Amino acid sequence: MNMLRLHSGDLQLDVLPQLGGSLAGLRHRGFALLRPWDCTPNVRRSACYPLVPYSNRIAGGRFQCGGHEYQLPRNFGEHAHPLHGVGWQREWQVVDCTSRECHLRLSHDPASEGGEDWPFAFEVDQYVSLDEQGFPCR
Repeated sequence: MNMLRLHSGDLQLDVLPQLGGSLAGLRHRGFALLRPWDCTPNVRRSACYPLVPYSNRIAGGRFQCGGHEYQLPRNFGEHAHPLHGVGWQREWQVVDCTSRECHLRLSHDPASEGGEDWPFAFEVDQYVSLDEQGFPCR
């Protein structure tokens, strides 16, 4: 699996675009600040991962929007409620990456990628970066 490694000073951040755009770990002088990824193909074993297009669960996979009712399939084994959308289960594209910054993108088109998983098109960008002070948020 292709891991991108960012570093700045004593900090190191590992990013896994192929594994749901997840973070494999954040370390300061080798000390894990986030739970390190265990090198398995299970995104849920990473340090963290993006929850898009929704977080948490959709009860029974059923919801209404704009006068239409939608039924989502299970996406986590036999768990009755779909979890976290499709972002954690798809490979993200690397838009740009340097030694200190990384820009990932995930696009979803229900017409070409299976509208049964999520019925609405979306595009999301994820930016991660390191500087001398830490792991700034954008």
